[in-house]
Amino acid sequence: MCRDGPISSPALRPGRFLKCIVMACDDHDEAERIGHEMRQLKNSCLRAYDGVWEFMEHPPREHVVAVILATRDDPETTGQTLQWTRHRWPRCSVTLIGDVGGQEHEIAARENGANFLTRPVTLAQWRAVVRHAIGREKHLEGGSSPERAGPLTRGLMSGRPRVSAEPVVVRSRLEPPET
Repeated sequence: MCRDGPISSPALRPGRFLKCIVMACDDHDEAERIGHEMRQLKNSCLRAYDGVWEFMEHPPREHVVAVILATRDDPETTGQTLQWTRHRWPRCSVTLIGDVGGQEHEIAARENGANFLTRPVTLAQWRAVVRHAIGREKHLEGGSSPERAGPLTRGLMSGRPRVSAEPVVVRSRLEPPET
């Protein structure tokens, strides 16, 4: 069953949306650790699901900025869930939490563009996952739009490297600037 709604419930201004981190987990202590980090953030929520099947059957309606899979499913199920997640939310950050020695899970994570962390996950690692997701979202919605960015940045912001016909000049810090 999906647990709780927003971790913090600030009054949202018109035009603002709730940034949601989704977590499918077997261990509710892990969800509590993420929730602790998110209490400090505004306009964010955590949706914790009891396993990937519930997550896939009842996906969230909020603006998803990160998905954390912390289940102990077999590698095939994990790979399918990662593919489904990537298809549904192609721009969000995805992290897979696995056990030490779970090489098949790490391979599935890498093949599907997800981060991989091994248990036990430290408080600093949880904090980094949350801040990366929220920080990445701010970067994507902020003043740096792909249309105004340079050719290299456009490729990086879209999640796919692009080769551009425009020349990119890289200068050493030792070279004097052109006048």
